[in-house]
Amino acid sequence: LPALVAAVFVGHVALHTLTLFCVAPLLSRGRVGSSRTSYRIVASKIACSWFASNPTHCLRSKLFYGHDPPCVYLQAGKEHLLRRNESIGCFFEDAGAHGEDYDDVSPLLNTYAEVRKHLSGKGTWLADA
Repeated sequence: LPALVAAVFVGHVALHTLTLFCVAPLLSRGRVGSSRTSYRIVASKIACSWFASNPTHCLRSKLFYGHDPPCVYLQAGKEHLLRRNESIGCFFEDAGAHGEDYDDVSPLLNTYAEVRKHLSGKGTWLADA
């Protein structure tokens, strides 16, 4: 019985390998192979990289190696905190988002007046379109 189990296992691995190397490429769409785009170009456009998403690497960068600026841990929505340091593989940098000005309510009042005008019987937005 152990020989039969071993034979079934080896047959399964062989069939699986044959499927991966022969059948899967026939079913794939597009070109199979590596991209010619360099890591530097891709990492300057996409915030998430192995370096920024690895908390151990970020701590080691700051506390052990003393990089200036250190590799900053990536958190969703906080991409603007990442700093470029090409010597350690961190190429992404972005500006923070602009906050809204809640003190200036004139756009809101203009919109409110426009809505009141349209709802007062002078027509609807659908009729104006």
